[in-house]
Amino acid sequence: MDKGELVLIASFPKSGGSWLVWMLMDLIHKPDYYCDLVDKKILDSYIHKTERPINHQQPNIHIFRHPLDVVCSAYNYALLTDRSVVEEHLFYDVYLNNGHLDNFGNNTTYRTQYEYGLQAPIQIKYEDLLSNTSAQLRKIVTTDQQTLDNTINKYSLENCRKRESEVKDKLSRNTNTNYTFFYKAQKYYYKEKMTQTQIEKGHAVFSDIIKEHWPDSL
Repeated sequence: MDKGELVLIASFPKSGGSWLVWMLMDLIHKPDYYCDLVDKKILDSYIHKTERPINHQQPNIHIFRHPLDVVCSAYNYALLTDRSVVEEHLFYDVYLNNGHLDNFGNNTTYRTQYEYGLQAPIQIKYEDLLSNTSAQLRKIVTTDQQTLDNTINKYSLENCRKRESEVKDKLSRNTNTNYTFFYKAQKYYYKEKMTQTQIEKGHAVFSDIIKEHWPDSL
């Protein structure tokens, strides 16, 4: 990836898109965008993250996450930003039954963004980025291992949580201090949050995508 190249990243909300952007910004020596925690679109001259399809614009990179983990992360985010949200399991029901959740979406918009992202030549699964960050970043950038390791350490979950606590009081939308933006960087944690009925419903709704990418979650 060259500094003068426009890079379009397709990502459904709560799928690791912001994390990927911050690391790429760091690797190409752009200003640190870490504090822009709550921006829905991270945009500068070179990197644009979109959470909705853009007509006639093929993405360069697609990062995607298990469709049931994203909604659990979204619920935490809703609590973090102190929005008026419904009860947790009702929140999941709305998503699974194709209802409307402000600034997030539902199972149809997840699928639409997933299919849009499939156009990208570089495909990154969030769970792979989590387990082997270096290998996934090397799909995008060419650099020495020390530079890569420095960026990965800078944006580790532990360090991101530390830095979030330092800037939390400066973020006007981030008023609920009982919750954190960096919540559960954990694979399949929806199994701890959803009812068995919801899990079975989710597996059915997304059966084709889950079977292809996360068959061990079934």
